[in-house]
Amino acid sequence: MGACRTLFARTLVLRVVLQMAVPDEAFAQADQFPPPAAVNAMLDSLERVALTSGNPDERARAVLAISGPGRLWMSAPGANNRPPGVRSPGIVDRLARIYRQSGKSSIRDVIAYWMLPQAERAEAAAFLAEVASQEPEPSPPAPPGVLPVGHDTTFPLPYKAIDALTHMGPEGRAALERLQAQGTVREPSARVYLDQLARQGFRRQKS
Repeated sequence: MGACRTLFARTLVLRVVLQMAVPDEAFAQADQFPPPAAVNAMLDSLERVALTSGNPDERARAVLAISGPGRLWMSAPGANNRPPGVRSPGIVDRLARIYRQSGKSSIRDVIAYWMLPQAERAEAAAFLAEVASQEPEPSPPAPPGVLPVGHDTTFPLPYKAIDALTHMGPEGRAALERLQAQGTVREPSARVYLDQLARQGFRRQKS
């Protein structure tokens, strides 16, 4: 029975990842997207994989698959009173729940990264602001004046969250302004970075 559940979960991961490769135009017609109940059932199964799998790569693939229905590039125009571009509401909340239940697992870095393309911009920015405000953890010091790139694990998560917010347009900038005003960022390198951004008007410097 356990082997069957594992095979089923892996099949779901593959199915969603393959579905994400379909061009946006294919999702423009509502009848080509699975019904909400089917999507939620699939996401529930993927969430269990993300939380319980002993394989870090499998957990990361599950998070990637969960993020798919909420990503901007595969979202159709708003319908049923949803904000424009939000195909599957609640993806950010689901990812945040996995993050909070994952302890110090490296899956948290993956989740923070996949918040960037989420259509639920306000929710994603609020989550990243929460990560930026979390208690600092022991980590190697970040090289002075160097910004994180991609999945660089030498930078603490609060620092990465600050950097992610600089890529999120008005919602990200508003979150950075609130963090600065409230003084809730305590991780030293993230605090230095936020202060630097404040001096730049909360805009990234062009390289």
